Amino acid sequence: MKQKTLIVMASCGAVLTLLGLGLDSGRDSRSAWSRASEPIFPNLPGQVDAADTLVIASALGTTTLTRSGEDWTVVERGGFPGRGDEVGRLLVALAEATRVEPLTSKPELHGLLGLGGFDDEASPTVRLTARAGSDVLADIFIGNRRTQGIGEGWYVLDPGNDQAWAAQAKLRCPRQTSEWLQTEVLDIARDRIARVSLEGAAGEVLQLGRLDADGAGFEIQNLPQGREPKTPISAGGFLGSLVGLRITDVQSESAAGFPEEPTNTTTWHTFGGLWIRAELAEQAEDKLVARFAFGYDAESSPQPAVGPLLAPEESEENPLPTPEELQAEAEALNAATQGWIFTLPSWKKASFVTTMEELLRPLVDETDAEEQAIPVPIPTPEVPVIEVPIPEEEEAEEVLEEEEVLEEEEVLEEEVLEEEVLEEEVLEDEEVDDDGR
Repeated sequence: MKQKTLIVMASCGAVLTLLGLGLDSGRDSRSAWSRASEPIFPNLPGQVDAADTLVIASALGTTTLTRSGEDWTVVERGGFPGRGDEVGRLLVALAEATRVEPLTSKPELHGLLGLGGFDDEASPTVRLTARAGSDVLADIFIGNRRTQGIGEGWYVLDPGNDQAWAAQAKLRCPRQTSEWLQTEVLDIARDRIARVSLEGAAGEVLQLGRLDADGAGFEIQNLPQGREPKTPISAGGFLGSLVGLRITDVQSESAAGFPEEPTNTTTWHTFGGLWIRAELAEQAEDKLVARFAFGYDAESSPQPAVGPLLAPEESEENPLPTPEELQAEAEALNAATQGWIFTLPSWKKASFVTTMEELLRPLVDETDAEEQAIPVPIPTPEVPVIEVPIPEEEEAEEVLEEEEVLEEEEVLEEEVLEEEVLEEEVLEDEEVDDDGR
């Protein structure tokens, strides 16, 4: 079969498939079209504020968010704070959703609209349910995003009904539970960090002190004798470790438990006396988990290595927090993080966990150093031997002829030169005769 014929047949098949997604003919057709432009949930606009539960079901699992007062929490993560802003956006989107066009009512074609169900993990189908107590306010299946039409649209399906619809609504809905978490857990500014202490699982301690209050780098305070850091600011990344720190997942400590022997314990000390401690453990797939503790200790308030630290009353533009403010900050941070095990982004590992050796120049062995100090003799290049090819007989004859010609020319030149010499002698004799007169 020719390639052109195959292309035509494939095109016809695609057209027939698209036609199959269209509305079926008959009485159901007229009934469905009569609902076009209707709101999907006509009673929801007046009930949005009453919603206290949102359930997102997909092939990846179920995520349940519940409301207590103004706060939403994620049930599957032990009640950790959820994204209330995203919940509110979706509830409003459901209240504003309208039916645009009825599509297929054939279940075998629902998969082409992303409404094929949860059997395949890659299926985009999401079932979104909003409740107020035991009352269901909204319940709908959401499939692929509609690429045609005006405004944002999605393909939807009412539970218990085979009639699929193109709907106009902003129904983007994350499927992963971790995407519904309030991910920012810490935000400690860079300029507050004064020193950092890292203790490894084997007991190795690394002390990093800030060079000065305004500088961007650290110095290694317990630098081993005879060793050198790679650069003066090789540990500067630890300044920003806690700036806008976001997690990728979380588990309650009671449900997941924390390893008995963490990989590292890293403690940040701020100017003023606030300290932040992170116990860290590495798990499978390069995952780094942490639990945090916070406290205030005025006596351990570090001073910069270089330059004076202004007291709060001496710095009007950027005053240090008062002891009372620092104590309150530590209590608030403990309340927000205690009892939780956080999963950190893998790329954050370098600013939470390191060793002394990673910050130092490689140690050169003395024997190797002596060998490197001995000058290596420069090898004398070999003089290449050039072989002159011996000419064959014909070539030799030609060479002889050329040599004979050259010899004849040289003889002629010598004779000419001798004649010139004779002429000069005659001229000299004539000049003498002239003088003798």
